[in-house]
Amino acid sequence: MPDRRSRSVDVPRDVDLRLPRAPGVIRRFWARHPLFADILIALVTLTLSVGPPTALPSGVVLVAAVTASAALPLRRRFPVAVAAVATAASGRHDARPLHPGRRPC
Repeated sequence: MPDRRSRSVDVPRDVDLRLPRAPGVIRRFWARHPLFADILIALVTLTLSVGPPTALPSGVVLVAAVTASAALPLRRRFPVAVAAVATAASGRHDARPLHPGRRPC
């Protein structure tokens, strides 16, 4: 007659189960260093917002880019405030026409 017992290992109820480690060395590094990740994101955002180093941005664009990028490292503590600051800072930047002097199509 076949044995009707389960083939799984019996684990006592008072023993805590050990969960597996998070996958990947890189993922664990970023999980241990969230502030470094936020600062790096802010620097990349600032670099991409200002544009190429050959073209100097106008004062308004530069102030908006610096303001939005400076708020990014605080996004984990104050997410709504950072979203509001970034939206307000990018609002003026997006309102500029792409080609000054040309009429939009």
